[in-house]
Amino acid sequence: KKQQISSVGPETKRDRILLANLHAAAFFEECLLSRLDAGSARTHLRARGMNPYTVKAFAIGFAPETYFTERQNQQQSTAWGEGSLVERLRDRGFTPKEILDAGLAIRTKRGKRQLEQSLLNNETAMASAAENDYSTLMDRFRGRLIVPIFDAAGNNVLGFGGRILESISSGSDFKAAKYLNSPDTIVFQKKHLLFGQHMAEKSTMTNYGKPSSKETSNVPRSLIVVEGYMDAIALWQAGVRETVASMGTALSLEQLSAASNTARKIGGRIVLCMDNDEAGIAAVERLCSGQNPILYSATYKANVDIYIAGLPAGVKDPAEFLEKNRESEALDMKFRNEVVKDATEWSEWYT
Repeated sequence: KKQQISSVGPETKRDRILLANLHAAAFFEECLLSRLDAGSARTHLRARGMNPYTVKAFAIGFAPETYFTERQNQQQSTAWGEGSLVERLRDRGFTPKEILDAGLAIRTKRGKRQLEQSLLNNETAMASAAENDYSTLMDRFRGRLIVPIFDAAGNNVLGFGGRILESISSGSDFKAAKYLNSPDTIVFQKKHLLFGQHMAEKSTMTNYGKPSSKETSNVPRSLIVVEGYMDAIALWQAGVRETVASMGTALSLEQLSAASNTARKIGGRIVLCMDNDEAGIAAVERLCSGQNPILYSATYKANVDIYIAGLPAGVKDPAEFLEKNRESEALDMKFRNEVVKDATEWSEWYT
């Protein structure tokens, strides 16, 4: 259940950041549904086979580009930052510092210069004015499909992940990163978090998350760990609901500890299914190597069993596996039987 937006402002810095994140998530969802320039985001979701129920379940949204659009470069009517998240949060009573502390905005070069010059000249009043100038802030996420990252209980939005939409042009030669996550804040530290853990936790309850097809599975129930949040979302939609994502190739001991907490509720089995490329394979090898491998520590400290699953040749990631087998009548069973079932215990996989 999502936290409801309250009109009463919390007192602590942590609560203010959580509330700013909640307003941001609502803003991104609204933009996906209502903005004309979100058409590319909606098209992207349809192309990936995402249905409206899944989009709503994961609160997927859209971050508009309201600064460096071609319209603005052509000096048309839209003002700099009009319709931005910064503008929305300003109108909801958040200070520039709170917006920056939440990782929802960055300060422009002009703003940084003004602030640095004021501090250098020991001009306290001017420095204060520069710090509180909303016009020197810019949305961190722009022209991206947005996925909120919740805590393990699903009660709070801790941060966001954004995928660039190539069809949205900024009118410049700048090449933005394909994926962008929130920076570390007092509520968001990526190495401690797993995307989708709140949804995977539900799969441990009763029959939720068991194979949705009528076939009986002889594959042991496992918590599936993938790299990308879109992989986790695609698997959830296909019926493999006990899935989380590390949000990158690097998988930390803290993330494995969090995964173990969920895995023990369904038998204590974790299956790593990382991308089938050099980076993904190298990442798993790093987890297995060294005098005290991370997977060894996770296995014995957390009392879980960890397995490595491989994808078929020519299939880059779990989402692509599902896409290639979209016409399968029991897509969840196909993934369990052809990928999860043949997973190898990590130490045997590495030798």
